[in-house]
Amino acid sequence: MAVIEQIVERLQHVRINGKGRYMACCPSHEDRSPSLQITEQPNGRVLIHCFAGCGGADVMEAIGMSLKDLYPEGELDHHIPGFKRKTDSTIDELVLEIGDGWRKNGKHQTEAHKQEELAAWLRQQRAG
Repeated sequence: MAVIEQIVERLQHVRINGKGRYMACCPSHEDRSPSLQITEQPNGRVLIHCFAGCGGADVMEAIGMSLKDLYPEGELDHHIPGFKRKTDSTIDELVLEIGDGWRKNGKHQTEAHKQEELAAWLRQQRAG
């Protein structure tokens, strides 16, 4: 079963919004009207976006999955121009590195981004 199918089957009030595109109620907050967009990319990656501002990690955790499930096997080593990382980085390390990059470049972080970064930091602290 494709990842997008696994995600969609765990959501409520799902509607098709085009090929490989869905809208659903966000499981991370009390959602009465679909605010979560789920999109499958041609390379198999799945993008999720809550228009109410929930973090991706929170959405995935609410359905019993993690951020790494959004990427096909081996796709975590994708390249972002100007972004250098260790090959053994975890998703939490990536979240923290991206947050550092945003602050260093003076980019604005939403409250949801800050919360996701804090959650990543806390998970790393608990892991030791």
